Amino acid sequence: MILVRKQMADQGVKVPVMTMITGPSYREFVDASGPLATNVTTASWWHPAVRYISNDVFKSSENYTKVFRAKYNEDPDYTNATGSAVGVVLQQAIESTGTLDRDKVRVALAAGKFQTFFAPIAFSPQGYATSYTPPIFLVQGGKPVVLYPKEIKQADFALGVN
Repeated sequence: MILVRKQMADQGVKVPVMTMITGPSYREFVDASGPLATNVTTASWWHPAVRYISNDVFKSSENYTKVFRAKYNEDPDYTNATGSAVGVVLQQAIESTGTLDRDKVRVALAAGKFQTFFAPIAFSPQGYATSYTPPIFLVQGGKPVVLYPKEIKQADFALGVN
């Protein structure tokens, strides 16, 4: 995505806004693209910019990001956060049942309604997470800001100068 964005600029291709999948959700994209990252949108399952308050071990998205940065000296991406969220949900299900009995834990998981740093999480009867909306971002001022969903929105859509 970095190369695509730079080649567009080299070829004189100018667009007021563009959407790229995955790339712009990483700090490396913004850092490597510089001003060319401005007005690029993306959606991601999770991003350090989200701000959920939770009742899990991390207490919030912001704290999860802080703890992750302290341990690994880099920002967590959505794959890191997804893996952590799986552990958090399983922990909450086990704690709510007070047992490691698989059938009881499965019932607790199916009941859902987990308030996590990742987002509120609940599952469909087939086991799909259905309770949260992946955030949509726009790179503004050299950083991705959340445009949607409204519960964690950080900015309005506005075109910057690049």
